[in-house]
Amino acid sequence: MSIKARLADSFNSLLQSVSEAQVPAEPVSLAQLTDETNWLYPEKGTTIISFSNDDLKIITTLKYDRNNWLNFYIPNKAEFNQEGKVIKELRYATLPLHKQFMTVAKPLHTGEIMGLGSIIVYFIVTRIGASLPVTGFIIWWKKK
Repeated sequence: MSIKARLADSFNSLLQSVSEAQVPAEPVSLAQLTDETNWLYPEKGTTIISFSNDDLKIITTLKYDRNNWLNFYIPNKAEFNQEGKVIKELRYATLPLHKQFMTVAKPLHTGEIMGLGSIIVYFIVTRIGASLPVTGFIIWWKKK
């Protein structure tokens, strides 16, 4: 085999390997992501799918357990690559206690943790707390 033929063969094999490497894999569909998330987390709930804007192309799904008393604030999280393979899976129950508290901190603070009933209770309690300085001043003024 001549040098030209060997060089042509090696160049062709190099071009073929480069062209095969650049062929993108079949992207995963939303139905496949939903099915995979439902398989990972079989409880009923709301699923939120978000796509990353960076070069990593990670797809994140959050599934909120509706059977829990904490309502909408207990997420289970899974991260997928572009082909739909699971990269990372995080269950709320397996998180350390401080991470669980961090997850429910905002809904607990705003009163949304148990739905409309807790929002109404929080509203009434904060109105009472806000009125105490005013009523205290009025009582002090009348005694004077």
